[in-house]
Amino acid sequence: MPSADPYRPCILYTVGSTLGYVRRSGIHRVVVEAARALATRADLHLVRYDALEGGLRHLDADEIDDLFGPGDWPANVRVDPRARRIGRPFREGFDRSRPTWLLAPEVAWHEPQGTEKLARAISQCRAWGVRAAHIFHDLIPISNPLYQGAAAPHAAYVAELVRADLILPNSTHSGDQLAAYWAAQGLVDRPPIAPALLPDGGFSRAAPRVDQGPSSQDGPIIMIGTVEPRKRQMQVLKAFAAARTRSAEAARRKMVVIGSIAPPVADDFNAFIARNTWVDYRSYVSDAELAAAYATAAFSVFASDDEGYGLPISESLSAGAPCLCANFGAMAEIAEGGGCFTVDVRDEAALEAALVTLCEQSSELARLHREIAARTFKTWGDYADALLKHMAERDGAAIGEDEAAQTSQRRRIAAAEAAYRTACLATVRRHPLRPIFLRVLISTYNRRDFVMANVKWLLKSVIPMRDIDIDLVVVDGGSSDGAVQALRQIDDPRFTLVESPVNVGWLGGWREAAKLRDALYVWTLGDDDFIRPSAFGAIVKALKANVGVPLAAVNVGVYDRPSWGPSDHVEDILAQAQATADTPAQSGLIPMAWAAEQHAALFTTLSAIIWRADVLSTAFDRAFDQPPVSGIIEAAPWTDIILGQYGACDILSWGPPALAANANASGSDDRPVRPGPVMPRAPALARDVGRALAP
Repeated sequence: MPSADPYRPCILYTVGSTLGYVRRSGIHRVVVEAARALATRADLHLVRYDALEGGLRHLDADEIDDLFGPGDWPANVRVDPRARRIGRPFREGFDRSRPTWLLAPEVAWHEPQGTEKLARAISQCRAWGVRAAHIFHDLIPISNPLYQGAAAPHAAYVAELVRADLILPNSTHSGDQLAAYWAAQGLVDRPPIAPALLPDGGFSRAAPRVDQGPSSQDGPIIMIGTVEPRKRQMQVLKAFAAARTRSAEAARRKMVVIGSIAPPVADDFNAFIARNTWVDYRSYVSDAELAAAYATAAFSVFASDDEGYGLPISESLSAGAPCLCANFGAMAEIAEGGGCFTVDVRDEAALEAALVTLCEQSSELARLHREIAARTFKTWGDYADALLKHMAERDGAAIGEDEAAQTSQRRRIAAAEAAYRTACLATVRRHPLRPIFLRVLISTYNRRDFVMANVKWLLKSVIPMRDIDIDLVVVDGGSSDGAVQALRQIDDPRFTLVESPVNVGWLGGWREAAKLRDALYVWTLGDDDFIRPSAFGAIVKALKANVGVPLAAVNVGVYDRPSWGPSDHVEDILAQAQATADTPAQSGLIPMAWAAEQHAALFTTLSAIIWRADVLSTAFDRAFDQPPVSGIIEAAPWTDIILGQYGACDILSWGPPALAANANASGSDDRPVRPGPVMPRAPALARDVGRALAP
């Protein structure tokens, strides 16, 4: 893409696991070098998901130092004035008129709770009109039996990618693997997959050494990369030991191995190098030391049997050293440009023969050096241009405020959500998406009697002891009536109390509660909303059968109690509760707009909604600093997300009464009634959405 190209988007470049790592993997190198190149071609904002703040925030100076190194920032990178701003949503001050992308270059689960953070970032960015793109590395933890210990988190991560707008694989091979994986799961609609091949040169900050000649052919052989089963260093060492017995040229060479050692091969590797003095093991080295090692090497070996790309091959070529590597997969894509001696590295006899050939035949090494010298290397700038080209092709017009633009956005989200349900269902058959499937979440303030009655009811009669993937959390907003002291006495593994030192108001309390993590779904209850045991198990079963759905709407009955007295019993409350709808909605997946019209409680009773946690975090991603009940956002902020973003989606509806909600809100000034001009606007919005989406 020429530098004068008018497409210069705003990119929210989200990082996490790369920060603080000195010994960086190939993925970390991609993260850093892609950021350097994009900084000269786009309006790059370095961001990360802050779990305490519940959303994205800009990196501060220390974090940018961690990313690039102190004093080594790209010229266009600055600390945003809003970095480390506390208590304000990232969306504030956001320019929706510009083409903007969230670009995630890491494997999310490589940092704690990273996949859940990514899911929330995608959903929150949707609400701002921001598209999401992901640099995709590989499926190895899923496809390779040697890495099955990482299969579950990787499968959950790949499921989240389905909700993206663009997937950018590092190689055609890895893109084809991802497409095949999703096809096997039954996905019909999926994000577009557009390979953006990594540079085949320039991984080292040092200048490429492409003029090597015969003087370097007597040097050692070098192997770079974490010593692990997939990369087959042990097989290379054994093949080279055999080669040394049949070739005098091989016998006079050393082999330099650089990389950390994975536990599965540590004992064998350490024992081997202790017996064989011709192995020079150096663990981790700096970039300068790595460049020096390449400068003296006759050639390198990268004998991995499974890669999403093959960084050490490109690194070797860019430093001017030929590489012995695989003749299949992503490695073969790099080798096509010349400078590589390719064999089936899984065949140990072929590997041994190749080592002998490169040690004995100087003409073969000379040929490979000529190919390197003639090769046109792609740079990180070329890579960044490819990323931007794919984004430009799929960007379209900026998200608008008019009805047609909003309808188009809702339909796009609906297609992604339908595909996401398919991916989630296929994934959970083998792996959980989150540690907790459903969290019952209660927010309370100075309502000791109600909350204690509710918690005891839930633990005794509603939440089964045997279901380890269901829990109960109470978030207290700074109660002064003894509620906290009473709740602290509850000793049950299913129960967690979260204490707030101050009362932040009703909506502010839910904002803080929505930041809690580790659950896939959250049923939001007031302290005086009582679930029917007969409905609970059936609803959980229905959710699991439709896992991935953004919301569930349940039918609500109402009762009236200004306070909870000693003679009150939950069973009596449930018996007395009156249904809010004369004709209950049908159970099952139904269109959101239809559910919104039938479930008036979606706009008045938060307990009528079971949220996917990322959607909940988006609904309460607000400052709530305007006068109470001054608009829909300050009265029922979930309405804006339910209809504005998910109005074209199917949601799960539960027709029979599922809980009893208290119609009496006089017990606290922090639980405002939402009357007057505000709430009639919500059903009207539902009708408008329904009409806009009608065929």
